[in-house]
Amino acid sequence: MLCSAFFLSAMSATLKQASLSLNVWQLLLVRSIFALFLLLPALVQGNFCQLRTRVFPLHIMRGCLGTCAFACYFIALSKIELALTVTLGFTRNLFIVIFAIFVLKEIVKWRRITATAIGFSGVLICIQPGSESASLWALLAVGYGFFAASVTIVVKKLTDTESSISVLFYMYCFMGLIAFIPAMVNWKPLALMELVMIGMVALFSTAGQMCTVNALRVGETTVVAPFEYTRILYAVIFGFILFGEIAGINTWIGALIIISSTLYISLRNQTNT
Repeated sequence: MLCSAFFLSAMSATLKQASLSLNVWQLLLVRSIFALFLLLPALVQGNFCQLRTRVFPLHIMRGCLGTCAFACYFIALSKIELALTVTLGFTRNLFIVIFAIFVLKEIVKWRRITATAIGFSGVLICIQPGSESASLWALLAVGYGFFAASVTIVVKKLTDTESSISVLFYMYCFMGLIAFIPAMVNWKPLALMELVMIGMVALFSTAGQMCTVNALRVGETTVVAPFEYTRILYAVIFGFILFGEIAGINTWIGALIIISSTLYISLRNQTNT
């Protein structure tokens, strides 16, 4: 999961740079194509047997939710600071608690509900609604958290029967298909540096997703999930070095509250299992 955090933070930094000249659909389409080529050697080695599936609808759902998550994240990155975007993205873990109650029909005790509410108070501190610095773009980062939580639940279900290669292959296929028409409508010629950046996004994304899927497969979610928070540290470093961004005090305070609440939720889950 530590490797996943590094790769996904590097992907976020590359995405932020790419957002200066590319639209989300063109990037999503070309990234998906790059990623599929990266997966090709593993597919050939396995004679494409990894693509056999009995849960095709779940793959479609994962692709649709992943597309929504990517679009929200990409646009947020282009408008607000890298560290703030990554921090608000961790609302995913708070939304998972909500989905556990209303979708999975799990019995969630008051301590987890309270921790979730406290976590969302950290989101409010980050966004500062009503202030001059408040931004509707930050809500897109929260929207990413919502869709990413949905993806997490679907992926956890998929890993019960599907290989890592299968999960990634169908994800990139459906995300590319969804992005195809809007990308063609808004297509512009790609410069060499833009192709390099898209290739880097595909490489970092594939490596990060692979590490995440394998981490969820071999370890309990409540054990491996806390290591994800190193992404915030990586984001602060990348943001400062590459974009000259300095995380504000509200981002740090909000991040501390979000991390503390979600870590508590994870520990409570581990204690109850």
